[in-house]
Amino acid sequence: MLFAAALILQSVTVPGTQLHVKLASQVGQPYDERAVEQDVRYLWNLGRFDDVRVEEPEPGNLVFRVRLKPRLVLRDIRLTPHSFGIDLKLPPGTPIDRPTARAIARDIERKLDARVEEKLTPRGQGKADLELHVITEKKPRPEPSDEIRYEVGKGMCRTLFLERRDAQRAGVLDFAAHFTFHQGITFTRGPERRVGRIEFRGNRRFPDALLRRHMLLDEGAIFDERLLRLSISRINRSGLFEPIDERHVLIDPDGNITVRLTERRAAAWNLAGPWPLEGSVRGRIPKFATYAASVSVFGSSFKLLNLPRRFFPVFSIQRPYLPGQGWRSGFSIAPQLGWRGVGVGYAAGQIQQRLIPLISGERSAEPPIPITGDIGAACVTKPRLKLLRTGATAALSFLGTLM
Repeated sequence: MLFAAALILQSVTVPGTQLHVKLASQVGQPYDERAVEQDVRYLWNLGRFDDVRVEEPEPGNLVFRVRLKPRLVLRDIRLTPHSFGIDLKLPPGTPIDRPTARAIARDIERKLDARVEEKLTPRGQGKADLELHVITEKKPRPEPSDEIRYEVGKGMCRTLFLERRDAQRAGVLDFAAHFTFHQGITFTRGPERRVGRIEFRGNRRFPDALLRRHMLLDEGAIFDERLLRLSISRINRSGLFEPIDERHVLIDPDGNITVRLTERRAAAWNLAGPWPLEGSVRGRIPKFATYAASVSVFGSSFKLLNLPRRFFPVFSIQRPYLPGQGWRSGFSIAPQLGWRGVGVGYAAGQIQQRLIPLISGERSAEPPIPITGDIGAACVTKPRLKLLRTGATAALSFLGTLM
């Protein structure tokens, strides 16, 4: 620290920032070392600088050199493992820095009674991603007695899944399982909830009415988390938006649901082969967002129509299958194919889109149930006959090509 006895300050500057700061050291006053230390603490406490240094290039001239922190805004926030019961109320574009990230993690720690690690990753152009990871503390496992031994078996997991399914039907979002060697397995259920408002963000071309038809939950109904997961799956299968998951669904304590969406590009092209060769260029019709015009060239992929093995151009108006529209979607009008081709394509599309969720096990999929306490375990569901399901799903996915 610089010393100057009975030295009058001639200038006090803070280069590196345009912020209006109120310093104790003022021009015309005697130099005071305690005032300089107070000013340094004041600048640090503003939380806007990465570095604060004091210089005196000439007697009576004080220079507080600061380096501004990079100004970041939130691009995405992720909580792992995710729970619908935690509402992260931080929309994209929210200013974010490391102290703010720690405060968010601390708030989640209080809600979950667990340690949360935060990681702020810059992504360029002044944006950053915030990753929050919940750490489950492993407690030392006591030695079980020789008379009774406990283990997490299929029967226990089946019971837990049934209990959680009953809780979800009653509107319970918070379900937890706990195991001790003295009491065995116990579970707790949170309060029962009803669905509040359902809002969609990011749908510019597609109306809310269309999206509500994909939702299996109704406003005012019992909040069934399983129906919410199936609704997310239906929106993803519509192909109108980029895939979403639990991170894109916000639920507040009143049961209000906000779904954040990103629309896919209005135009696209694809090329498939080597045989049958297929290429197409398509774009959505502006006034009818769920419809698309397509120009395709096929290397005779329509075998059931007895078309010759040659390149076959097709112009069509299409409406892809929408789970919320059912029979009123999933068709293509193409004069070159005739009514027979249009009918066969419509029937095949309906069969494909309706059977895939059933055969793939999508409707029966359940998220894991963590078990806390004396054992660090979790109950995980696996689709039965997984190999056969995978083969059947692949066969249905290639149904259109096999025609």
